[in-house]
Amino acid sequence: MDAKPFLALVVLAPYLVNSIIVRFIRSSRAAILTLTVSSVLSLGSAGLLLTAFKNPFCILDIPLMRWISLPQTESFLAIHMDLLSLALATLVSGLTLPTYIFSYWYFLSDYRTHEKEFAFSRFLSHISFFVFCMLLFVMSDNFLQSLFAWEGMGFTSFILVGFYFQREQVQKCALRIFLINKVSDIALIAAIILIFHLFGTLQFSAISKTLASYSSGSSEIANGVVGDFRLSYNHSVALICSLVLLSSVVKSAQIGFHTWLSDAMVGPTPVSALLHSATMVVSGVILIAKCAPLFERSSVILGYMAVIGASSAILGGYLAWRTHNIKRLMAYSTFSQIGIMFLALGASAYGFALVYLVVHACFKMLMFLCVGMLTKLNDHQQNILSLHRVKSKIAYVAMLISGATMLGIFPTAGFIAKKLIFNAVANSFRYKAVYTIFGIISFLSAAYISRLITYLFFMRHKDGELKGAEKVCRLGYRLQWFRNAAFFITTLFVIIASYWANAGILGIYAGAIQNSILLPLYKMTHNLLEPNPDIAQYWTTIPTILGVTMGYLGTKRNFSLLQAWPVYSKELPEHDYINSVYDKIAHYVKSCSLIMLRKIDLGYIDQARNGLTHCALSLSRAISKSHSEQTQTYALWMVLGFIGVLICCL
Repeated sequence: MDAKPFLALVVLAPYLVNSIIVRFIRSSRAAILTLTVSSVLSLGSAGLLLTAFKNPFCILDIPLMRWISLPQTESFLAIHMDLLSLALATLVSGLTLPTYIFSYWYFLSDYRTHEKEFAFSRFLSHISFFVFCMLLFVMSDNFLQSLFAWEGMGFTSFILVGFYFQREQVQKCALRIFLINKVSDIALIAAIILIFHLFGTLQFSAISKTLASYSSGSSEIANGVVGDFRLSYNHSVALICSLVLLSSVVKSAQIGFHTWLSDAMVGPTPVSALLHSATMVVSGVILIAKCAPLFERSSVILGYMAVIGASSAILGGYLAWRTHNIKRLMAYSTFSQIGIMFLALGASAYGFALVYLVVHACFKMLMFLCVGMLTKLNDHQQNILSLHRVKSKIAYVAMLISGATMLGIFPTAGFIAKKLIFNAVANSFRYKAVYTIFGIISFLSAAYISRLITYLFFMRHKDGELKGAEKVCRLGYRLQWFRNAAFFITTLFVIIASYWANAGILGIYAGAIQNSILLPLYKMTHNLLEPNPDIAQYWTTIPTILGVTMGYLGTKRNFSLLQAWPVYSKELPEHDYINSVYDKIAHYVKSCSLIMLRKIDLGYIDQARNGLTHCALSLSRAISKSHSEQTQTYALWMVLGFIGVLICCL
């Protein structure tokens, strides 16, 4: 008997079950133990399945139920297993484990009350359902199931970000996130409608086969117009890719829609850690990778994607360099790093983008745990200029490891992953401006991360120093091993990723994923898997060294040359220029709504309604006068009415 279907259910089902039963577990210790065990089971099952799929082109679909049946097609709720989905499921399950453990220390280290334990169980229930939606998304085999998981992630993120709903600012930020993400949902729904109209199916594999048959000229949609849209095949595919790209850009908080990422930082730090590392923010990258056969038919959209990624990477690094709020800095850092993935996707380097997604998820989770610990011990102070210096070797080592991985310093996994991406992009576009973009991204990343580490661990602030646990009550000392365990597990993931990268395992998986995505189209190995190994080594090392130097010297108060720059002397406002544009749009929409209310609703619609009411009252008064309370009069009206009916019938 094949155990793969059972293991696939073990990967997915525990999080759905936990989201229900954890609300009824009164003990927080029992709840975290239950979630930890289930997360370990899910991680182990995903790891076993990943090792079992040695052939990168092996695909297994497990239908669970038929939920939509149409004359043209049927849609099943199914679990799709291939190299890409299993690798992402392993990543999500693995990073959920330290999130559970760290959240126990984060929520209960101050004091323990009935209200706090109830809030903690509510948090665990919501975050378990959030992880379930992410796993359902990465293991879906059709667009319709992906849409339901996509909507589930958006709705659950709204609940998690608004966890402290008693605060008015949190309510506004959560609502703003929900509304911005609705743009992503509408674009994806429109893309799904067009896909079904064009291909007659919503399954990823069937669409890939149709595209491959179109290449050979044997497809039914190879010639002529597409249905009632009167669009050619290539134009229809370009329109679908544009909608999918818009949906992914909004969901992954790329340029123009990045404002919701900093708004999401009002939630608890464990929520931000999971949301920024391996779940909702990277879901746009995963969706584009799943739709890679479509994007390969539209090179123009791929070019736009690369431009969006490069612009996002540069703008995110600049915004992170200009802010003093540590949580906003982390948000802009994620904005910048996701831009690098979009840049790789635009170069058709899907395997390299997904490998960097894995590396980024590991070091960003570790970085968020460190930030959550530091802000917790500083009474949730977020200004890096006002934070006390924390004497914690764990936080110091964690921040150094995560920072080195993000900068791509040898021998970390970031060095290999970024080198692969930069080489692939340079070989794909072959423009000299590409090298300048690489240098700017490396410089900005090094500048803001070295500045952050210097302020956190090497600067003496006017308020003095703070030992690691002075702000935590006696209960917090007994819970410190939960926090340390979360740091140890996440650090272990980063070290394993670095070992695999230097051993060439990540490169092998990148090549396997790349070929499994593009093999139905090209029937051969993609040429981006053999990049020039010498390009990125020289174009990223020097800007990184300069950025580290600038970031460190910028913290020195007696270094007047850098202190005169606005980057160090003046912080960006809390809401950047994009938010001001959104505010103007909202003000314009509100003004138009008021005009419609006063002129159309109150003017025409209400007057028409009042006029009809007046006519009805007048008619009723006229009819009431004919009521004489005499039988012969009523009989006369009945005869006249009968005669009128006969005349009408004749």
